[in-house]
Amino acid sequence: MKTNFIPALATLAFAASTALTPTGSAFAAAKGAKVILLTVTEECEYCSLYLKSFKKAAADAGLDLQVQINKFDAAEQANQIDQAIAQKPAALVVWPADASAIVPSLRKIKKAGIPLVLSNSIPDMKYQEYWTVFTGPNDDLNAANAAKAMKQGFEAKGIGSAGDVFVINGVLGTPPQIRRYEGFKKTLAADAPGIKIVGAQPGDWDQTKATNAASALFTQFSSVKGVYAQADNMASGVVVAAQRAGITPSKLVIVGSNCSAEGIKAIEDGTQYASVLQSPIDDGQYAVKCDGTTGQCACVKNGIMTGQVNLSCANFTAQNALDRVEGRYAGPNTKLGIAVVAVWHITDHYGQIVEYLRMNGIVPPQTQKYGLKVR
Repeated sequence: MKTNFIPALATLAFAASTALTPTGSAFAAAKGAKVILLTVTEECEYCSLYLKSFKKAAADAGLDLQVQINKFDAAEQANQIDQAIAQKPAALVVWPADASAIVPSLRKIKKAGIPLVLSNSIPDMKYQEYWTVFTGPNDDLNAANAAKAMKQGFEAKGIGSAGDVFVINGVLGTPPQIRRYEGFKKTLAADAPGIKIVGAQPGDWDQTKATNAASALFTQFSSVKGVYAQADNMASGVVVAAQRAGITPSKLVIVGSNCSAEGIKAIEDGTQYASVLQSPIDDGQYAVKCDGTTGQCACVKNGIMTGQVNLSCANFTAQNALDRVEGRYAGPNTKLGIAVVAVWHITDHYGQIVEYLRMNGIVPPQTQKYGLKVR
C-alpha cells in the first residue's frame, strides 16, 4: 500500500481532547494485554493505512495484537468473532462488515463481558448498549458536509440552485455507505431541494469499479451536473469516466471524501470540487487508545469508558485551502500546509523504516523488483 493518504487535519482538532488518563485498575497495565482486531479488508487504500496505523499504535502500547480480516464477508466475521470470544481477550475491536448482520455478534460479545470498541463503522444507534465505545467518522455529518459542498459548488460554478446528480456508493450494506447516502440525500432535500439524486451505483471503495459505475451512470444520465463519490479514490474514477464520456470534469461538481492525496491533487487541478476530511491514521490510532488497555481514550471518565470519539470531517476546497488552522503540531498553519506536513511526515517514517531494514540486511519489498542488493 502506497503512502498516498493525507492524515490531514484531524489530529489538531482532537489533540486537546486526548489528555484524560484514567486511574482505574482496569487500565493499570497495557503491556501484554491481548487485543483482537476484526476488520474488513486491507486491500482498499484507506483500510490499509488504518490497519498500519492500528498496528503501530498497538505495538507502541505493548499490546499482544491479533488481527482477523473478513473481506467484507459478514458470515466470516461472525465466525471470527465466535472464535475471538473463546480466547477471552482483554478487549475486542470490531470494524463491522455489515450494519445488520453484526448485531447478533454484538450481543454475544456483551454477554461474554468483553470490552468492545466498534471502529470506523457504526450500526444503528438503537443497539449501542452492546458496545463500550465507538471511534471513527461521524458519517452523518460527513454526508451533510458533502451535500453542503455540492450546493456550494453549484453556486460557485454558476449552475444555480437546481440540477441532477448521482452517487457512487461504497460497499452496499456497510454502515458508512448507508449513512453517507441517507445523510447526503436528507441534507440536499433540506438545504438544496432543487438538486436531485437521479441515480446511484456501488463503487465498493475501488477506483476501477467506481469508473465502471460512473460510466454507466453518465450514459444513463448525460445531463448530470454533479457527482458525490463516498471516497476520493472513487471520485478519481468518476473523473476518468467523465473524460471517457467526453465530459469536462471541471464543469461538474465532484465531491469526494477522506482528503486523500489524490483528492487534494484533483482539487488543485480543478477536476474535483471538494473533499470531506477523514484520516485513516487517526481512525486506527483512536481505536487502540479506546480499547480499554492504554488508558488514553477521551471517552474515559473516572475509569469508565462510554460514548464515542469522532474524527474531524471539515470540508476542503480550493477556496478554503489557505484558511488558518491552529494546533500544537505544525500549527498555526493553513489547511493545505497541514496536508503537506502530513505527507512529508509519512514519508519521513517510511524513510526510517527503509533505513532500519537496510541496516538489518533486508531489501525493502518495494525495491526488491529492481534487483538492488544490500551493500
